[in-house]
Amino acid sequence: EHRAGLLLFLVVGTLVLLDTHEIGVICQTNPNPEKLDRPKVRIVCDPQGNAVDGEIVDLSECAPDSDRYLRNILRTIDARKYKINVDQFFL
Repeated sequence: EHRAGLLLFLVVGTLVLLDTHEIGVICQTNPNPEKLDRPKVRIVCDPQGNAVDGEIVDLSECAPDSDRYLRNILRTIDARKYKINVDQFFL
């Protein structure tokens, strides 16, 4: 149930806070229907809150020799509150 509720917000362009304390913008959905909650995310702020033109990370990526994901979405965040123009990452 929690997973299905989360899917409503995981659309391209959504700003998310990761458990690594990075902020990212969802840039691509996962083509695997069983992993729709594991999109690709462009990192836009590092853990210290500095703006970065970051890498694109795949949230379905697991740690080596483990089934534990490297990054997880904690929650969606309001781009206006953080003064992040999400559109700039899609131009």
